Amino acid sequence: MKKLLLIGLLAIVAVPLLSAIPTKFVDVFVFESEYCGGCSSMNEFLQELSMEYPVMVIHRYEISDEESKKLYDLFKEVYGLDFKGYSTPMVFIGKDHFGGYGPTSRQLIRKKVEVCSESGCNIALCEHRDCIVIYDHTETPQVSGKTFLLPFLVVAGLISGLTPLNSHVLSRIKGKGVAFFGAYIVTSFIFCTALSTVVFLANVMIPLELPLAVVAVAVGVLAIAAGLVSRMPVSSRIQTALDDLTAEGDAVSLFFAGVGGCLASLAFSLGIYLLAVFNILPFEFTERIVYLLAFNGAAGISLIAVYAAGVERRAVYYGLVGTGSIAIGMVFWLLLSA
Repeated sequence: MKKLLLIGLLAIVAVPLLSAIPTKFVDVFVFESEYCGGCSSMNEFLQELSMEYPVMVIHRYEISDEESKKLYDLFKEVYGLDFKGYSTPMVFIGKDHFGGYGPTSRQLIRKKVEVCSESGCNIALCEHRDCIVIYDHTETPQVSGKTFLLPFLVVAGLISGLTPLNSHVLSRIKGKGVAFFGAYIVTSFIFCTALSTVVFLANVMIPLELPLAVVAVAVGVLAIAAGLVSRMPVSSRIQTALDDLTAEGDAVSLFFAGVGGCLASLAFSLGIYLLAVFNILPFEFTERIVYLLAFNGAAGISLIAVYAAGVERRAVYYGLVGTGSIAIGMVFWLLLSA
């Protein structure tokens, strides 16, 4: 009788304990470096998140170790990552990866763990660490406001084309052909692609969301100030060089005028360009190309409008690009914080 009572008491205690043991796990693979500014912050965040979701199993790898580098290379191959080197921190959960540390990565990782805790997300390494088996039936998490990404990029592109230097050059090539447009779009596309690489590498070291928003607002303020203060014109040497190219009128000269106009215009629209490329970093290469085309296509529409106007109104364009840059920086930060 005593044995039956003892078994009964053990069952009463054991059943709740057994039911509390998680049956579905969430594997979190983290690659870090001792020289990485955001790695310690990422580890603190993941540890705090694991207290909220005990199903998390965190696997940490220091890339100074050669075996960890080989494993990182395997993950890059399996996940289709197209960058060189070993960017840290890099987190892999299920079929998704999250680079860098900041509000965006924290938001995405939290959402991923939340959905994975219900069905499980597992990453199993083969015996010789030469293959990876992924179990994940969850959807890829999206950043708040991502549904507004395409309109955001289109508006950013429209504003980026309204720089005073574009107005200056376009007013002088009226009726000389459309070579400037092709030059501007091609140059802008190449520059955006290069910027996306630079921003990606920088973002894995430090959080860039707030700094980029501040840059966009600051550049906008400077553009407005340049329109109000006559002593802050575009460099006379740049303007003279572009005037000489547009005066020649041939396709090659106009092409290089477009190249120069695009690069010099960044003095007024750098913040917009940075925010545009930052927003497309989470996508694969082909998707990035599509969004870059949307951004540059919108910039081309602005150029056509400025070309059609045919009148140099630098003060107006200072105000437009300045106000637009400030608005885009603020909207970007509000959407990110939502």
